[in-house]
Amino acid sequence: MAIIKNDPVLHYSSENIRGYTNKIIWRIKNNLFYSETTDTPAYKNRITRQSRLFQFKKYLYLPYAFTLIGPMIDTFFLMISRKDISYIIHVPVTIITSILIVYYYILKLFGLKLSVTCYDGSLVVYEKK
Repeated sequence: MAIIKNDPVLHYSSENIRGYTNKIIWRIKNNLFYSETTDTPAYKNRITRQSRLFQFKKYLYLPYAFTLIGPMIDTFFLMISRKDISYIIHVPVTIITSILIVYYYILKLFGLKLSVTCYDGSLVVYEKK
């Protein structure tokens, strides 16, 4: 979660954990249910341009997150290296994200077709047909 100085792209930043969670849900739904759609900014379209090692990392995320050791080590190093205690939020955000990935993947396995809306849920952006 960063904004590059003089970046001409408008970034949607979340002001609270609920807004951030909605943003994560949007990304998860987009990547699980719409990754085959070429006009979406899905992870699948982006990852094909990455090295094999980078592509394999996606399979390690859930074990990393649910062990809690990895996120705690990362949190410690982020707080020390960047001298900012706010990185302590990394552990709960990682857990929330992991739970949401599992939840939406289960929905996909059961064949549910979900719409992807704006972050605030106000407008349907993509709909499974």
